[in-house]
Amino acid sequence: MISRILTLTTALTLLASPIVSQAKDLIPYVSDKAVAAIDVDNKIGTEIRLDHPSHPNYIFRDLEFSPDQERLAYIEATPREDFWWIGRIKIGRLANKQRINYEGVEGIIADCDVQTEVETPRNVTFYSLDWSLDGERIIADGVELGTDKGVSLYLINPEDGSVRTLFNSGELCKMSPSWGPNQKVYCIDSSSCNGFTVYDLKKRKNSKFLDVNLEIDSFDVSSHGLVFASDDETGSSSIYLSDFDGNVRRLVDNGEDNVLPRWTSDGKIFYFGETDIYTVDPERNAMPRKFVQGQ
Repeated sequence: MISRILTLTTALTLLASPIVSQAKDLIPYVSDKAVAAIDVDNKIGTEIRLDHPSHPNYIFRDLEFSPDQERLAYIEATPREDFWWIGRIKIGRLANKQRINYEGVEGIIADCDVQTEVETPRNVTFYSLDWSLDGERIIADGVELGTDKGVSLYLINPEDGSVRTLFNSGELCKMSPSWGPNQKVYCIDSSSCNGFTVYDLKKRKNSKFLDVNLEIDSFDVSSHGLVFASDDETGSSSIYLSDFDGNVRRLVDNGEDNVLPRWTSDGKIFYFGETDIYTVDPERNAMPRKFVQGQ
């Protein structure tokens, strides 16, 4: 669906009308130079037109919407002369949203003008980010190039772009932080890549949360728990669910590659299969339901 919408929105002669209402759930999607989202409520794809990058050779590493779905923070990576890539965080606001219809397929186009560029510490490249539940802070992981310090966790003020280092892991595995309830940030265990740690912002303490003996592909946290994708013994990727006491169960196991699980605001899980997009309700122990055909 994403590729169809991105193709459709390149036609400037499409019939368009302004969007007044705001979607409750926008699931972001980033692939190198393409940035888009899926409106879970209306099953509509959205192309997001960002400001022109500062370098002609660039990729987008990560994208996250604020809880009110009006702002987005993204990582724009550009190359240096020494072949390293520098990932910088930019924050903008969605504007000029218009609904389009092309050959019977609906979509949305939205602009995003950069309002804040994070003050990147010297030689630090950011990998991934997430908004706090109240939208007042951003958490990100990154590494200082040219050193052996390993990956660090950073706290960012989205209003002025200021950055504070929380702690350094001393390890090389990316943490991919995700903000959970009670001022806690959950991360992939950077020492093993097959479990999770939790950083308590109130206590300023990082500790082990969960060992799963599985290499984590992607994960997401909300007040409903922690959902993650990981390769199993067959080589395919399954979806797992953990509560905050560390009790884990396999939620989706169909012999296919299932990746990028995300919580929706109503407690359902949205994920990508090999060819389609699915949702599943963990509370009802229901079977996955096809959300959109044609990933």
